[in-house]
Amino acid sequence: GGGAGGAVPYDALEAFVGLLSRGASAQGCLYMNTGTERPHVSRAAARRVEAYLEQLRTLFRDKLIEARADGQFGGDADARATQLCITVTGFVLAVKAGAPRVRSARALEFLLSDLARD
Repeated sequence: GGGAGGAVPYDALEAFVGLLSRGASAQGCLYMNTGTERPHVSRAAARRVEAYLEQLRTLFRDKLIEARADGQFGGDADARATQLCITVTGFVLAVKAGAPRVRSARALEFLLSDLARD
């Protein structure tokens, strides 16, 4: 069930966080690995990473806007989408650096529960 009464937008966000929590590779993904090496990659590669992160932020924002339309979210969708994107990026980097997955996943779950209160 969704973090805010089972609304589909929250279900989608929870599913994403769940997949990330259980399956994020300790080696990272191509986008995150490229992003962390930004000073050492081509401008074209850096632009692709920026586009990916913006696409992810936009997806989060759109789901939060849907949740707002359903009366399940009352916060600032743009700001929260940016926060989600930064948190997800941090989660991936923390796992890559060796942080315990369970502890890191709890931070993502906390953010989702915080969204439900907006």
